[in-house]
Amino acid sequence: NFFIEKKYNVSRVGEPSMSEFDFKSSNFFDFTKKEKHFEYLNRQYFSSEFYFGTGASHASAANFFNKRSLITNSICYSLPRIYLKGDFVTFKKIFCLKEKKVLSLEEIFNRVSLATKLHTHSISEKSESIILIDNDEDEILDAARDFLNFSEQKDENELLNKYYEMRKDYILKNKFFTNKDSADFHEFFINCEGSVPKNFLKTYLFQNELLKEISNKIGFELKKKYLI
Repeated sequence: NFFIEKKYNVSRVGEPSMSEFDFKSSNFFDFTKKEKHFEYLNRQYFSSEFYFGTGASHASAANFFNKRSLITNSICYSLPRIYLKGDFVTFKKIFCLKEKKVLSLEEIFNRVSLATKLHTHSISEKSESIILIDNDEDEILDAARDFLNFSEQKDENELLNKYYEMRKDYILKNKFFTNKDSADFHEFFINCEGSVPKNFLKTYLFQNELLKEISNKIGFELKKKYLI
């Protein structure tokens, strides 16, 4: 609704096996069930202003067409698919069952094995004693607002710089790249220029009182649901 209220047309692309999406608007177009769905996908990427969705293969297509991206619910904390200035990403929350809290981004990067498994999608929530929690509506709406209001002329974001310092340290210390990867390849991924919404970083970059409140709330809900 947010993008439609801002006078955008919204196109849903993909292929017929995707789940039904029950949304009605004269400005919303679902091409996933069309016979020539792949042709529609390419056409919409070419003509659209930006991509909004998860960090799956569709995000790679946006990169191919050189379109800005707003990615939600990413678990690639070290190498999210944000390469252009004006790209934005929000991450899933990680609730640690042993510690009964949501991990900050700082804590995720300090847990090398966990961060690496998340990036390579080899994570087992059960074996790691964690639960991955999707972005809520408020987090996605806040990210959408930051995304549309983005300006290259804005003041530097100190928290974003700290996130990229953590990310760079993690990549370099843990030999993320192989000897076969070129120096240009290293440089490209280490210095990608995308953003994380300011409020998201304020809440999740480091442990703080608000994050403790969120942890307590999520812990209470999980206890009712799973008896943790």
